[in-house]
Amino acid sequence: MAAIKRNCIICGSEFETTRSKQGRCPACANLKRATCVVCGKEFVAERRNYVKTCSGACARALQLSTLQSPGHVRKCAVCGNEFAPSSPSAKKCTECQRKTLKPCAVCGKLFAVHQSSSSRVHACPACRPRYTAAKQFGKRPNVWSGAANERSDKDAMRDRAKAVRPAAVEAARRDPKSGPYVTNINAKVWTLETPSGDQIEVRNLALFVREHPEWFPDEKVARARIGYCAKAERLGLPKRTWNGWSVIGQPVVPEDAKIVWDAAREKREKQDAARKQRQKENKPPSE
Repeated sequence: MAAIKRNCIICGSEFETTRSKQGRCPACANLKRATCVVCGKEFVAERRNYVKTCSGACARALQLSTLQSPGHVRKCAVCGNEFAPSSPSAKKCTECQRKTLKPCAVCGKLFAVHQSSSSRVHACPACRPRYTAAKQFGKRPNVWSGAANERSDKDAMRDRAKAVRPAAVEAARRDPKSGPYVTNINAKVWTLETPSGDQIEVRNLALFVREHPEWFPDEKVARARIGYCAKAERLGLPKRTWNGWSVIGQPVVPEDAKIVWDAAREKREKQDAARKQRQKENKPPSE
């Protein structure tokens, strides 16, 4: 049979074939056209893959809409309460994210324990006094008052920390040394080149980006890209630009911030020296 010239239904290029029903060129033989269920855009995918979305953003949007649909709940693997998952792999509720289940060494029942203390805690709260007494070779455990037990309870400590956390965060934001101000001790001085070719000096890049949304619509992307430009120059790579913005030199620490950091370092060194001196004085003499 004579070769027939046709246009590929995928890429549109012209190819020759002897088959009467062949609509794809050899390069597109394993591809197909599909429609995204999120944005409705047509896209090309492999024929063997059953895909519904055209991009990762649409896939995440579809996943999030499925997880947040009414009635889509799961049971927490730690406390057993129902919760709305934020990701397909979520098995714990928000309050139990850093908790794990562990068998009690006394009664054998599973109890929830924080991951940071999992290697130290071996008994449930009800059996912990018995376990501690057994470890002390049969000695009677220390009898604490109810107020002392309440203060030492890790769950109560965590609840108290949660209660004061909003006030602490708000106080830190109002502080000129730690809040979103030019005087923040972690802020550095940047020399930037604008898209028009002008050079400007900026202290606290995050604050500068946040105050100019007309230049930087996405704050996180802008900070990451400008930081990458500075990193490229530090590594000796060719000059990098982002939307016409570039970095001249490296960001430097202001003099007033250096004074604060030096004072904090000296204070910490004095405290360490005093602690070592106390340990040396309290150390029993060797026989």
